[in-house]
Amino acid sequence: MVTRLPKEVRFLLAESVREEVGGKLSLAGLYSGDEVVMQGVLPSQLPPGVGGVALQHGLTVLALMKGGSGEFDLNMKILAPDGSQLAISENIKVNLQPDRTGNLIVPAIPFPVHSFGTYRVQLFFGKKMYEYKFLIRHQDRTAQLPTRLPEPKVAAEGEKGPYLQKPKYGGRGKTRAKRKSN
Repeated sequence: MVTRLPKEVRFLLAESVREEVGGKLSLAGLYSGDEVVMQGVLPSQLPPGVGGVALQHGLTVLALMKGGSGEFDLNMKILAPDGSQLAISENIKVNLQPDRTGNLIVPAIPFPVHSFGTYRVQLFFGKKMYEYKFLIRHQDRTAQLPTRLPEPKVAAEGEKGPYLQKPKYGGRGKTRAKRKSN
């Protein structure tokens, strides 16, 4: 088999990832949008000597590798915003099959958070590096976002514009065709 680096590597973050029968993956606590929102104590509010706050359920990195083939020894690092190394996995054996997606599941439990900001995952295939960035921030930053969307404005009779139009048949979702009388 010819050894080829993957053409594409995509990353996902979740609390946990489990491989099921038939190669199916189960993800619990998927962090969408490359953003982890923490609740509770801020790292800056910790007493002296405490190194950071751990994400309660940890963090699992899922790397989806497409377009590669052959056996590889991989290394993965997770770096904090200041560049310090938080987690490392070395000599991970991966066998990629042509025309299939290879899955690499790397849990970091617990996952220490020393500061908020952009974290980086670096996956090394020898000297070739694939990098993924994600943000860890505190929930307080969401305070400016509305918790409930405003009710949509309905157009007044005969008014046109970017509003919802009044429903034509009572708004119950059912329409009845009028019978033609002979």
